[in-house]
Amino acid sequence: SPTLATKVLPFLALNEVFIGESVTSRVSLLRLQIDNGAWSHTKSSGLCVTTGTGSTSWHFSINCLRTQSVQELMKILHEEYKVPLDTAMEKAREVTEKYNQKLMFAADSDQLAYSVREYITFEEWPTPRGLKVRDKASSVKVKSHCTDAGLVIDGSVSFPFNDGTEAILEIHPEDSLMTVQMDEKRP
Repeated sequence: SPTLATKVLPFLALNEVFIGESVTSRVSLLRLQIDNGAWSHTKSSGLCVTTGTGSTSWHFSINCLRTQSVQELMKILHEEYKVPLDTAMEKAREVTEKYNQKLMFAADSDQLAYSVREYITFEEWPTPRGLKVRDKASSVKVKSHCTDAGLVIDGSVSFPFNDGTEAILEIHPEDSLMTVQMDEKRP
């Protein structure tokens, strides 16, 4: 068996890592393993893995709900399933806000959040069934089955990520962002 080369990239992500085909109209074929669980075959428009710092940006934009959609769901529950709900626009705004706020998490969290963008599901995909399209994780392993893909760090640094390439995305305590808080009181 051939020896695989392992390379630790000399970059850390502050906000997010995106993995997917370079041409946005192409389907990204990725295998994912979340927290050492079962490997899942996925078809999508890519994978976004974010830190707490990035959870207010692209991750939020990918996953946030719109009030109109929430209100329509509330009306379906109320009218077709007879769930007693206030379906007024104001209540839908309140529910939407609560849901969307839960997408964001602390900048110093030791967790990542992943989002499978525009997840394609049909008869045989994903394999196995049950992968959440978004969730938090400590470790996200990715194997590429793409033809012209990239691993993009914070929207600026890109590396080829084609068929056979693997990545492990994790947060390590020694790589934590260090900040200084200045005391405004002056002696």
